[in-house]
Order: sequence, then C-alpha cells, then structure tokens
Amino acid sequence: ELAICATDLAEVIGTAIGLNLIFGIPLEIGVIITALDVFLILYLQRLGFRWIEAHYRDDPNPGYLGGVRRDGSRIPFDPESVRPPLDAVGHPSAYKAMNPHIHLLEAYTELLRAWPDPLLRRRTEELLLFVRDRFYVEPGALHLLLTPEGRPVPGPDSFGHDVETTFLLLAAEE
Repeated sequence: ELAICATDLAEVIGTAIGLNLIFGIPLEIGVIITALDVFLILYLQRLGFRWIEAHYRDDPNPGYLGGVRRDGSRIPFDPESVRPPLDAVGHPSAYKAMNPHIHLLEAYTELLRAWPDPLLRRRTEELLLFVRDRFYVEPGALHLLLTPEGRPVPGPDSFGHDVETTFLLLAAEE
C-alpha cells in the first residue's frame, strides 16, 4: 500500500510540475487540477460503460455487437444478402469479432479497479468467460469471428492477439 501511495503521489506531483513548466501554473493549483482531472476521467469512464451496455451489448445473445453506428443504432444485417453490410473494420456487421471483445475486457478490468460497481463486475466476469469459452480454441489459438449466436466462423489466426489475450485473461482473473 505504501508503494502504491508513493507511486500515485509521484504521478500527481509530476503532473503538477509539468503543468507548471508548460503553462506556468503554480504547483498547488496543478495538484488540484490533477485531482479534479482524475475525477472527471472516472466520471467519463462510467458514462462510457453505461453507453456501451445500452447500445453495444447483444442481449439476449452472449457478447457485444460488432455493427453499431456512432449514434448507438445497429447496422441492419440480412443473412440472406450476398453483400452484407460491414462494420468499421470490414467484418460482416452481425459477426462478433475477437478484438473488440478482448479490449473491452481490458477496459472493464481496469475500470473495475477504480470503480467496484456490481454490474461492471458481472459484465467483466461474463466477458472473461465469453472470450475464454467462445473465442479460445485448442491448442491456444483464437477464433477471429463468431456468428451472432456465438458459433466460430472458420478463418485465419492472429498469433499476436493470442499472446495478448492470454495476458488480458490473466489480468481479468485477478
């Protein structure tokens, strides 16, 4: 605990010194700005969590949607279409991609450390199980895409994501 406090104190003082050097702000005011900045970021993270849950979560199916517009509306998907609409990275909009799920798991894990909200904890645990049980496949590779129902879509492997996901799963388990 002492080491954590010392690290946090160094970050606050370092930021205050940076504000002083760049903008000429007195150190005392820089410390106050830094503290307020932390609360603002935590508030914005909570708003982001609520937006994601309201627009991106695929209830009642497992996981999160891939085809969502910036305004939160879903990109229409017709499974009979020869050319289905694509999400921002070029996947069919109804598919669930591994990359957003692992990075959402990473973001939720970090937010949970600062904001121990019961719903956030439950969603983090659900994401952990979803990534582990749906995307992961023996002998240690990951499916890149799942159907809307959560079934794997055959395709290539991304070794770097396999390694990264291992670390993210371990961090989320803590």
